[in-house]
Amino acid sequence: MIKQLTILATALLLGATTSVFAASSTDLTITGTITPAACTPTLENGGVVDYRRISAKDLNATTNTQLDEQTLELTVSCGTAATQFAIQPIDNRSDSQGPMPEHFGLGIINGSEKLGFYTLTLTNLNADVPSRLIQSADGGNTWSNIVDNTAILRESLIAVGSLTPPFSPSDITSATMDITVKPSINPTDGLTLTDEVQLDGSATLQIVYL
Repeated sequence: MIKQLTILATALLLGATTSVFAASSTDLTITGTITPAACTPTLENGGVVDYRRISAKDLNATTNTQLDEQTLELTVSCGTAATQFAIQPIDNRSDSQGPMPEHFGLGIINGSEKLGFYTLTLTNLNADVPSRLIQSADGGNTWSNIVDNTAILRESLIAVGSLTPPFSPSDITSATMDITVKPSINPTDGLTLTDEVQLDGSATLQIVYL
């Protein structure tokens, strides 16, 4: 607020003392589209992946322990209005993320210990138009194809797109795909596991209209 007042005072002073100068201006333009489409994502099993009870003695002390993969079906339905959309995966446990941009966090235990991380892969796309899965790491400015078994990036945009380059999102009304969860527990020599602890991974798959 102080900077704004200073700029305003200076502008008034210049306007009062330099009237021979031509006025300068710039335009602000606001654009956007309101779409009637409403796409709804749905995950099989309510989006819950349950590893039940895991014995601490079965975990590795000095290397990560990868748990069994689990796969859920993801469905996106846009009713009868074909539209371009993307899925943006948001990590709700960002304080426990792993070292790579595709590592989602499994939660903090004992106040400060990162329990582990998981990755997400998308496969077996079935859409109402011939298409493939594509990904953008720069907010939709550029797109690349998602290679099978390649983990998706946190905060990236995942779209159903064209089969061949240059890749771009397609207008679709519905799509299904498999989302595979691959968790890893950090080495136990850096974890305190004298009491029971909970795996606490949580991610939001947010629909973004393009």
